[in-house]
Amino acid sequence: MLDVLCTASELAEYGEVHVVGDRLERLAVTITPNFYGTELDEIEWVFDRFAQVASGGRKTATISGVIVSIDAVYVSLTRKSRGWAPAGGTATLERLETTAATRRPERRIAWGAASAPDEHGHANRTGYPVFEEGDESFTGWVITLADEHVRLADAV
Repeated sequence: MLDVLCTASELAEYGEVHVVGDRLERLAVTITPNFYGTELDEIEWVFDRFAQVASGGRKTATISGVIVSIDAVYVSLTRKSRGWAPAGGTATLERLETTAATRRPERRIAWGAASAPDEHGHANRTGYPVFEEGDESFTGWVITLADEHVRLADAV
C-alpha cells in the first residue's frame, strides 16, 4: 500500500474525479515535510501533473495503482507572516468513496464596490474570501493505492 497526497488544485483544474476501485496513473514528486505537523508529513509523494524531472532536487516519478481509499484532509487555519496556513497538528481526515463527495467549507465573501456600468449596463465587483483564526479549510486528499508501482523518472 502506498499513500500519496493530492492537492485540491491538482484535480480541480480539469474537473477530474477519482473513485475507490479506479486504476490510477499520475506524475508525482517528493514533498517537503512539516506542512501539517502530523503523521501526514511522513507521506513521501504528492501528485503533480506538471512535475519536471530534476526540479529543485526533488524526485519525480509516475505512480500507478488501484485506489483502495480516499481521505479528504481538513485543517484549522492560522495567520502566518505570509498569509493563512494550516495550524500545526490540526489535520483531520474524512473517508470518502469518491473525490466528488468532498465537503468544502464555505467562506464569507467580502465584496468590493461595483464598477461603473459599461455601455451595456453591466457592472462588476470583486470579492475575496474572509478567513478567521481556526477556520476549517480543505487542502486535498490522501489517496491510498494497492498494487502500486513507482517508476522514477530519469534525470535530465
